[in-house]
Amino acid sequence: MKPLQQEQCDKLADKIENRPTREELVQQNVLKDTNIAPSLQGTALELEKHMKERDMQKAISNRPHTEDLVNHNILHNPQVAPVLQSALHDLQLQQTSNALEKHLQARRASSELVEQGILKNPNVAPALQGAMADLEKHQTEDAIEKALKNRPPISALQDYNILLNTTAAPALQATLHDLERQKMSDALEKGLQKRRPSQELMEQGILKNLHVAPALQGAMVDLERQKHEDALNRALQNRPDQDTLVDYNILKDQSVAPSLQSAKEHLEREQKEIKLERRLSARPEPQQLVENNILKEQNIAPALQGLREQLVKSQLQDQLNKDLDAIMQGSVLNAH
Repeated sequence: MKPLQQEQCDKLADKIENRPTREELVQQNVLKDTNIAPSLQGTALELEKHMKERDMQKAISNRPHTEDLVNHNILHNPQVAPVLQSALHDLQLQQTSNALEKHLQARRASSELVEQGILKNPNVAPALQGAMADLEKHQTEDAIEKALKNRPPISALQDYNILLNTTAAPALQATLHDLERQKMSDALEKGLQKRRPSQELMEQGILKNLHVAPALQGAMVDLERQKHEDALNRALQNRPDQDTLVDYNILKDQSVAPSLQSAKEHLEREQKEIKLERRLSARPEPQQLVENNILKEQNIAPALQGLREQLVKSQLQDQLNKDLDAIMQGSVLNAH
């Protein structure tokens, strides 16, 4: 056998050995399925054809829209000129890159993922990872058990309307719920009636001034802040010095050793008591204060106090008039 014939025989033997199976040829519609009677072959082919058409119609009806394909960069944007398609693609690629970079910068740290049990602790040897996981599991179970022990009682949950009041009959549950809602509504209404007016809230900086345009709100806030800063600076400049505060006993005298502060305060207190006693002993008698019209005379009934004051005032007025007449007559005589 010639070498060329031998090569052709080898190729043919290889193709025969690797030829597809009968089932594959049937699936590819190269051969007909012999399991079906010859009289039904045509019907089977029509049925299979209709099934494929139906599947194709479903696939076509469920295919994505053109906008979705453009958004996923599968199709080019038909609204963009062909000469700009490349630049648009580069721009979208850059935007995607920037968005991905932002997400990567905002991703949680590995330590946080380790604490939440999403990543394993890289500082623990692989042989100890299982033991550490069991330990964390037991710690979580202990924490849950403590939380269950400290959970609020049923009565507290009923007070907060988290659970229904099981002591009431089922037929009364709706009525009880409406009653509690009405109580809460009344309490809310009372709270709203007692709330501070909007003008007061605006003065305290809690609400923005509704009479100012939104575009000027920021400038107004800065102006008010500057006014407060100026007032604070003036108050700091006019604040009393340390000696004045020491004199008013607001600050302690730093020139005195701490161990002598108590003795100094006791001495100053005694000095003030002595001064007070001297002033009390030197104060005028009540009769003198009555004569100077500083105190009212206690021997006269309260109903007559007004008449007495008018009488005293009239006497003083008469005496003043007499003195003025005497002065005027003396001036006239001196003139002659």
